[in-house]
Amino acid sequence: MAAAGVTLAYSTHRPETLAPAAALMRGHATIILEEPETPGFHAMLRRELAVDEYLTVTEYEYPAFARRSASLLRELFAEGKYIVQLDPYMDVLVSIHEFFTDGHGPSDIAPKTTQAAVYDVEHRWTKALIHYYEASGQKDFDGLVAALIGFARRDAERGRMRDAMRAEHFARILHKDSSARPGPVYLEAGSIHFSLLRELVRRLDKPPRLVYLMEDVSRRVWGRRQVLGPGDVLTLLLTFFPDRAGPRAELLAAQSLIHVKIQQKEELEECKEEPAPHTVDEAWSAGVSMALGYDECRELYERLKGLPTPHARRLATDYLKHINRRPVGHIA
Repeated sequence: MAAAGVTLAYSTHRPETLAPAAALMRGHATIILEEPETPGFHAMLRRELAVDEYLTVTEYEYPAFARRSASLLRELFAEGKYIVQLDPYMDVLVSIHEFFTDGHGPSDIAPKTTQAAVYDVEHRWTKALIHYYEASGQKDFDGLVAALIGFARRDAERGRMRDAMRAEHFARILHKDSSARPGPVYLEAGSIHFSLLRELVRRLDKPPRLVYLMEDVSRRVWGRRQVLGPGDVLTLLLTFFPDRAGPRAELLAAQSLIHVKIQQKEELEECKEEPAPHTVDEAWSAGVSMALGYDECRELYERLKGLPTPHARRLATDYLKHINRRPVGHIA
């Protein structure tokens, strides 16, 4: 397929992103999703399988987004769009899980294969995550910060490999997939997959066009094209500078511990008064946490531990007022 151009669209799996995504997708012939291949996907697109039935055999973190997204993809498929699920790292990971389910173990994975490389990265990622969870149960804030940095480092490593594999397979689709439609290609990407851009530039004839689906709202509430919380910034730092350590990483990790305590967890539906509630909340929670210094994060974290999110949000707001500080960004 000779593509007329590639659009790399950065987004999140939140319902408010679907309207701008739909408008942009309709201007492209081929749509490449950031998700692994799932059973029943093509049957769902062809309306041979109900959306709700399809979702019961898949694993989606955000059910409202998944349901509305599936309905949108059905419409686009009916309009003649070529739609592909593309996340080869996750496909390989699923195959490894199935391999283990069949009674095999890590030592049975053939060395120097893609499966072995993915397993090694995933094993380090999981080990770091468990260490972080264990540290969160201790009363050592500095140790928790160190554990979070360690996990972010492994998360960045995982992201680099995932992006490299995705870019390689995407280039293959562009050049070898005879089913793909001639015309522009929409490539979906998560909000911090910037190493994907680097990998695409290495493989494509010309760089993709970048679009940030929530840019208009983000600039209004954050002053930049994307709202990135301290955890995202830390992961990005370690994506491009894997060995980075020191006060900058420690501050971002400390701020991230506050951020995750006060960020809204449930899916928020758009309304007339606020068509982008998640972006606005992300700006607020990131703004509060990134206004704090390291020792302030330590003090506030001890107060927030164990509190439900609504109470944590109120306490964080009061704490910021107490130290006479305003949130970072454009939301007061």
